[in-house]
Amino acid sequence: MVFTTPHPSFTTKFIEVCDSMLTISPVPSFGLPQWQFLNSLAKNMFVPLNLTNFNIDLKADFTSNNDFNSEATLVYQEYKANCNSSDTIHAIFYKNPQAIGNLYRVSQQSIVPFSDTLVIFISDNQDLRAEPVSLGFPLWTITSGPAQFSSTTTIDTKISGLDLDSPSSFEYTISNGVCPPSIRTVTAIRKDFFIYDGFSPNDDGINDVLYAQGLYDEEIQFNFRFIPVPEVSSGRFQGKMSAILIS
Repeated sequence: MVFTTPHPSFTTKFIEVCDSMLTISPVPSFGLPQWQFLNSLAKNMFVPLNLTNFNIDLKADFTSNNDFNSEATLVYQEYKANCNSSDTIHAIFYKNPQAIGNLYRVSQQSIVPFSDTLVIFISDNQDLRAEPVSLGFPLWTITSGPAQFSSTTTIDTKISGLDLDSPSSFEYTISNGVCPPSIRTVTAIRKDFFIYDGFSPNDDGINDVLYAQGLYDEEIQFNFRFIPVPEVSSGRFQGKMSAILIS
């Protein structure tokens, strides 16, 4: 009596996924399936419930560990009469990089989050900070325009070399080198400081308030000096002196 040996096939015998679940489906031959889950070679995996179907569902135990990945090794066999064939499958489950939280501009006075546009006044440099990274590796990258980072691989860095009114773009990413990275794209704009040299506080809705464009966390001190003007001039409003010069 002659028996034919079954020969199941797999698309690949080494599998990497950026997920916690995976279904492995061989192309069956004509034998009866049997899976063997090798516990001694498993890392942070749940044991499959059914080992006698052609398809097998694997689930990584990401909740019980902080490791970067989980691994499973299985042996798949098909039996027919007195013959059988087997293949070994190795699967690695990777955790995706964590999502990017807030990005911050840092000064001695404050830490302020910013979104997709970073406006920097006066100075050509700015301290930046990202939230702590527990899953993946941080990376700052200039993508366009004149600029540079003091450090590209830490959550704290400084951007400098920005030109006035010439936008630069950069990316902050968290990557594990395997799965798609988390990415935040930011446009950085450096603007000059501008202060008006007069105002008219007469409540007419025009130039009633003196302010400076470009104040972020720099301390600016204004010195006010009142200049007397004749009663008939426009410097008086409701009998009160309103003409002011700034020195």
